[in-house]
Amino acid sequence: MKEFSRLHPLVSFIYFAVMIGFSMFLMHPFFLAASLFCALVCTAVLRGRALFRTLAVTLPIAILTAAVNPLFNHGGQTIITYFKSGNPLTLESLIFGAAAGVLLMCVMLWFSCFNAVMTADRLMCVFSRISPALSLTLSMILRFLPRFRSRLSELINAQKGIGRSLTSGSLASRMKSGIGIFSAMITWSLENAVDVSDSMHARGYGTGRRSAYSTFRFAKRDLFFLFATLALAAFVFVKILLGSADFSYFPAISALTFDYVYIPYFLLGLLPAIYEIAEVIRWKSSELKI
Repeated sequence: MKEFSRLHPLVSFIYFAVMIGFSMFLMHPFFLAASLFCALVCTAVLRGRALFRTLAVTLPIAILTAAVNPLFNHGGQTIITYFKSGNPLTLESLIFGAAAGVLLMCVMLWFSCFNAVMTADRLMCVFSRISPALSLTLSMILRFLPRFRSRLSELINAQKGIGRSLTSGSLASRMKSGIGIFSAMITWSLENAVDVSDSMHARGYGTGRRSAYSTFRFAKRDLFFLFATLALAAFVFVKILLGSADFSYFPAISALTFDYVYIPYFLLGLLPAIYEIAEVIRWKSSELKI
């Protein structure tokens, strides 16, 4: 397990909420470049070779977003050419489309890191005391989805065994088989919901105040990481309010100027990688002392 994944779930959740929030709303080129670089580094650190599988999904989506935007967005004063419809293709719309594609790619990469770290038990730890009902709903959904997939696979194999395949035969027969499987899954889901409801009622759910138990404990390293996250995020947020992230793509692209706020934002994005490296160095140094 990666060392960053050993931090308290609340600390990890706050960090990803901050980075995803910044990545979703900051369209300044420097912020986009820093967010993309940090997201790639953190994905490589936290997910290893899964980075390439993630890029195989996110990169085509980003390219598609960049390519489609000029077809609908015709703003900008630098006209490159005209479409057959008479609408102009502008340099500003191309650059804005590329920026939107990078933004989408950043958000997807950060969410992939979030999914790698924030497992079901860690999410329940975060929400169990804040909102017990939401925690219960999340745990039921996370439990239901793999069971649904497993039962669906069983039904498809069973139908295939009696000659009702979804991949062979006439269109009418395949549709009939699909409708049968869909009907069986709906029936099973409703029956499962009734069984769960009866079980919860028999165990006294809703008769008193719910308690919450967690194996996670807040340590000094969690406090340090949380302080670093909040301090850097607060500084970046204040600078954003003061206009450091202002940038315009239309009607003309704004001039790029360097602001020292990019340094703390860059450090904020690299905090998981820095933490991983620091823990590896600490572990190696402790081995040398033995």
